[in-house]
Amino acid sequence: MKVLTISRLAHAMVLMDFDGTFVLADPWFAKKPARLGGPSSLGVNGLPKLSLVLVSGSGVGQADWKSLAAYPDKSLLVAGPPNQMKAANKSGFGFFAAMDKPWEGHKTGPLSLLTGPGLPQGEQVTAVLQCAGFTVYWGGSSLFDPRIAEMLQHTDRPDVAFLPVTKSSGGLLSSKCGMAPEEAAGICGVLNPKVAIPIGEGAASLNAQKFAAACAVFAPETKVKVLSAGAVYQHKKAR
Repeated sequence: MKVLTISRLAHAMVLMDFDGTFVLADPWFAKKPARLGGPSSLGVNGLPKLSLVLVSGSGVGQADWKSLAAYPDKSLLVAGPPNQMKAANKSGFGFFAAMDKPWEGHKTGPLSLLTGPGLPQGEQVTAVLQCAGFTVYWGGSSLFDPRIAEMLQHTDRPDVAFLPVTKSSGGLLSSKCGMAPEEAAGICGVLNPKVAIPIGEGAASLNAQKFAAACAVFAPETKVKVLSAGAVYQHKKAR
């Protein structure tokens, strides 16, 4: 039995364990800004040996480089929008993959990373991770982007999809990042993941409940898992 272990640490920060290969997505260990909620349930010193740090946005609040600088192994791969490279290098991480072209592939050890489209273009990216027989779609903080429908031309149906549910149903255009519950459920209707997990500011709120209800309509084959900060989920499949 192969196991994909997912730990939601805080806000959109998630630690993924692909049967022994570790990926940290959208790292944020600092206590501020307050809108991101409480601090991470795991500190930098408690992290395992990582193969990849994935940063899905270009803003200064998308990655906590000050805290990450304390991580001892700087030989791992960091991937994100091109304008995150300078901050990554300044924190000691010299191996950076610029995610500036949709459907461009990167590889580190047994892990494959495929850049997905994101909106606003040039500011947000999405990704497909494949390792140990698992396929994961990472929605980062992207707005709803119809180009994601192209994903299944390049890769398999996701075992797990992370969707940034951050906006209210009535405010589809009110935020520069994330999706309303119905928009995120629409992505699930296209990708048909086996499991969908909401992330971001609305990950464990009423919006997450609305997302689950919308998925029941648009993606009835998808199981929704709502994880609070510090929660762990294991996705298993036969070898």
